[in-house]
Amino acid sequence: MAVLSNTITAHVTHNRERGLYAPFDVLVFSNEVGASKPDEAIYRHTLGLLGLTERPEAAFFVDDLEENVVAARKLGLHGIVFRDANQLTNDLRRLGVEV
Repeated sequence: MAVLSNTITAHVTHNRERGLYAPFDVLVFSNEVGASKPDEAIYRHTLGLLGLTERPEAAFFVDDLEENVVAARKLGLHGIVFRDANQLTNDLRRLGVEV
């Protein structure tokens, strides 16, 4: 599971200190990799770290911005535009994700 975030150093530091990233295996921050959503390079970088470069369809991407989800879908990921927790839960279940 990965975090892929357009962010700045201060936010990353604050969130690390609070332990918000602890559940995630992969952390990708725009300020650290020099690319940001919706640039396909940051999605490809994240897929590589997840070992899914050749299987993007095995991943799903959630974002509150449609343009970021559209970019992920163009690369073959399942994309979900976040609106609220109930909608996200239902969309994930439709993908076969146990929630």
